Amino acid sequence: MSSRAISAGVVHTVPVDLRRVLIANPKVLAAWEDLTPLARNEWICWVLLPKKAETRSQHIQRVQIRAVGGEAEAVLLAWLHPPQGQGTEPFGPLGADHPQQSVEMSDASASQQIDDIVRRTAGWRGERLSQLRALIRGADPGVIEEVKWKKPSRPEGVPVWSHDGIVCIGEALKNAVRLTFPKGAQLRDPKGLFNTRLDSKTVRAIDFHEGDAINASKLKALILEGARLNRS
Repeated sequence: MSSRAISAGVVHTVPVDLRRVLIANPKVLAAWEDLTPLARNEWICWVLLPKKAETRSQHIQRVQIRAVGGEAEAVLLAWLHPPQGQGTEPFGPLGADHPQQSVEMSDASASQQIDDIVRRTAGWRGERLSQLRALIRGADPGVIEEVKWKKPSRPEGVPVWSHDGIVCIGEALKNAVRLTFPKGAQLRDPKGLFNTRLDSKTVRAIDFHEGDAINASKLKALILEGARLNRS
């Protein structure tokens, strides 16, 4: 077995059988490495899900190379698409559009960069992202703002709020603003705030659409529980 390092997910390491496939297919491996840790974790969970060896092998084979437009590109089939069809990078499928070079980080602080992301997000989505940001910061004064997953297709990156690990990730989609909790499946949600990614083994998310009310007290409690989970 090769000792080559393969990037893992936020929680899980790469299982041996999936590792073999990645090492044997350089283009698939390149696409795998371009995924965010959260997206890699989703795929690892999906590979580990089946109890039967045959089904597990079929899941692994879904990571494959196929010819598109005369060029070989890594294609991860449809399972990773959220059912609403609104998912965008970094939570979308493996694709051919991975960066050919690293993206330089801005000299501006993460908070300044998020200020800019909010300003550039037009209309109600920008207003909602700003509201959620203020709520998150108010809920946990110890939260740290970060900007992650910069790439040519999204040079501004993605706002992240962390406290001893990622608590949640903010993202403006086409018709919603989404807060994604990488460890959301472990959080108590008695008020049913989570309304998407409900089939994930690890992740939960909340989509806020135009006109939706924010249950501020319950969302603050969820933020605090996420931070406590990171410290446990």
